[in-house]
Amino acid sequence: MPVVLKMDPAKPLPKPKVMTLQELASSYSDELPVSVTAQSGYYGKNSNMQISVGETFFIHLMKTTEVVHVVAAGQGIDKYSIPINSSCQLSLIYNPHENVSEALQGYIFNGVMKLASADPLPKVVTTLTAWQRGNTVLEMNEILVVRGINSNKELEVFNMKSNQIKLLPFQCQSKFTTDPRLLYMYLLEIVDNIPGAFPCQVLLQDTDDMRMLSGSRHLKLIKTATEATLLCSYPGTNDHFELPVDLPNVTVTICEHDETVKFQLYETTKNIISEYNPAYATCCRDDVAKNVYETQSKMYATIRKGYENKGVHLKFSEEIVRQMEGTAQNTAPRQEQLESNGMQEPKQSLYATLQNDIPDGHCMEEVKKTNKNYLASLSEDMVINVLHSMGLPQYEEAFRGITGAAMCKLTVEMLECQLGVKSKLHQIRLMKIVRGEKDVRSV
Repeated sequence: MPVVLKMDPAKPLPKPKVMTLQELASSYSDELPVSVTAQSGYYGKNSNMQISVGETFFIHLMKTTEVVHVVAAGQGIDKYSIPINSSCQLSLIYNPHENVSEALQGYIFNGVMKLASADPLPKVVTTLTAWQRGNTVLEMNEILVVRGINSNKELEVFNMKSNQIKLLPFQCQSKFTTDPRLLYMYLLEIVDNIPGAFPCQVLLQDTDDMRMLSGSRHLKLIKTATEATLLCSYPGTNDHFELPVDLPNVTVTICEHDETVKFQLYETTKNIISEYNPAYATCCRDDVAKNVYETQSKMYATIRKGYENKGVHLKFSEEIVRQMEGTAQNTAPRQEQLESNGMQEPKQSLYATLQNDIPDGHCMEEVKKTNKNYLASLSEDMVINVLHSMGLPQYEEAFRGITGAAMCKLTVEMLECQLGVKSKLHQIRLMKIVRGEKDVRSV
């Protein structure tokens, strides 16, 4: 097993290697989870961040998050990170004359000819008037990404809402504006749809995160990056916390443990993976910034609903995947065999309690039947809503046309081969819904 050191009892154990969290993440991310002992510690402002020398804790997995580095415009300090799936809404500022007050009012272009002659071209505009010629239609208040002028002297624009490319002739007389007050966009829309957007200046328009509202709303987006954290917990607790891999002044050694500790380590890890939602994670970036870093590096983690897993990747050992697959596939047949012999499953293990989401004993099959009946009643749109509630919006297009009744007939092979669900963990979560082991109304 990845976390068990198998040694010849006759030989002395080697001295454990002392390493930083960065070194552990680089060398052992494919072998997580592990149990570690702190060799040098860190004392933060809250109980989750009190890592003392000699303290043992679990490192369950590594999480990487795609972020954008941000500073307050004109200051160049107070650097922080925003996850690309953040709920904040931003407006790009078009400022060709280096006049902020003028740029914040926005520029108006009367027709495509005027817009195409702007230097530089605005990256994004919104329409103030409607226009139509043939199959090309512009409606009011369309937010358009300006991609450039093609060889046919047409302005190529992209509508982010409809995902349509439109070719506008120079004769088009629609009015366009760069007014930031009319250009609300999520950060993910900027990252995905505006090539060469960074660096750029933006205006913060809306956010659920009061910390961002307390600072400057005029921001500079510097670049995209990937930040890594380790998901940890203390033995005997269910609450997990995150440590940045670049957290200074913390060194650890991987420690040996008996079967009881190993069992607890793996069961807690499988629970975290199965139910993990990045929006609920406790991130210590604020605490680290104020106590360690000379320049702040805050992580604003208010996440856009339905996009919790966008830009987030979890890394751990293949052994965890095999154990989760085996448990998910074997739980139902085991229970059916016991019930056919007039028996009940003995007291559930920790993992069974965390994973099944259904009661013990004779009522198990009835609950599964009720859950499946409700699933079968869902319409196509309701199935899509379920995917978003589970944090799996990336499969929306594949599931288009699938009703709840059709979903009840899915198999692991159909998920992988026909619907493109390659992730074993996503297969496990979806099959729990399909088999009625989890109530779709609780996701």
